[in-house]
Amino acid sequence: MKKILLIFLSFLFSSAFCNDGLSWDDLTREEEGVVTEVGGNTISGIIKIKPCAEKIVISNKDSIIKINVVGIKDIQKGNHHISMLFFNDSVDFFFGEPIDTIHTLKFYKGYNCNISASGGGWNGAMATGMTINTKFSESYIVSLDGKDGMDFKRTVNGISFLEIDNYKRKLQKTFSDNPRIISYLDTFKKVHFDDIPKVVEFINSIY
Repeated sequence: MKKILLIFLSFLFSSAFCNDGLSWDDLTREEEGVVTEVGGNTISGIIKIKPCAEKIVISNKDSIIKINVVGIKDIQKGNHHISMLFFNDSVDFFFGEPIDTIHTLKFYKGYNCNISASGGGWNGAMATGMTINTKFSESYIVSLDGKDGMDFKRTVNGISFLEIDNYKRKLQKTFSDNPRIISYLDTFKKVHFDDIPKVVEFINSIY
């Protein structure tokens, strides 16, 4: 019985990594689906998610409905179950899909909005001549408890040198107390974004 259970769990584990989860096209494509609000109400129709927009738009033959993202629990769209993920006291918010949540490190693929200001200056409490920049980041997110999470991100439209170079150092710092993980990380010259799934798979295999 134990052997059967082990084989079953191994199958689940390997299946979890057969794909990289939610893609940018999966998230942004206008598609028939169902939105479940935090209160439990469901709304079906064509779902439109726009980068960095505050509201999700749902269109059906009767109406167009706009719902603030904080009022949404999850979205069923095509073959994807997209959850609203809030980590680190809600500082980090993601549209995310679970890849593996049965092992020690809970693993998700997600997208979030980064807002930054550049240029200009401050006049009292007012910003003068500032440019507000918004961009969507693609992330792999790991969490032990579903409340606090660490994300490994890159911009949707290209990767900067620092983003490529910092994943290994971030992992080494996080798992500095585990020699076996550090030894494994040392086999990489750099840990690239696309390496994150196999790194998480290895870490979960020794926990």
